[in-house]
Amino acid sequence: DTNKPEDLSLWCSFLVALYCLFRKANVIPEGSKFDPNCVLTRSDISVDSIGRKILVFVGFSKTNQFMKRSHIIPIPANDDESLDLYRHIKKLFRMCPAEPDAPAFTFRKDRFINYRTFTVRLKVLLLKAGKNPAWYSGHSFRRGGASFLHSVGGTTLLVQTLGDWA
Repeated sequence: DTNKPEDLSLWCSFLVALYCLFRKANVIPEGSKFDPNCVLTRSDISVDSIGRKILVFVGFSKTNQFMKRSHIIPIPANDDESLDLYRHIKKLFRMCPAEPDAPAFTFRKDRFINYRTFTVRLKVLLLKAGKNPAWYSGHSFRRGGASFLHSVGGTTLLVQTLGDWA
């Protein structure tokens, strides 16, 4: 229910993981503390209202641990109400304001989506959808996003670059 702050924050974290081909470790902190250099913060996600897109700034990943490069991932708005990250991020930022250095998916002061919440809630939703949760993990967004991007015409080079496999 994206009218509830925690649910909206969780859904946004799922969509960012999917569209950016991220590992869970880049999207959300492992526990109650986090390193803002390694996990997305609010300031790493920008709303471009004129271009109707979300810009995700990435400076750290498993293959870029020394932060020698950074890139920006643009995610355009789309017409699917459920999958439109632009719509959901705008709502999250309006409904759940947070400091720029707070975890990106903060839903209340000092409360944010972490590994446990991300994984447990994913498995509950999969079960409700009639899927076997044992077949999925947080990494499914990365693999699924890459497969989806390729299936809609994304080149191998685009998938490799976005997934930081290049």
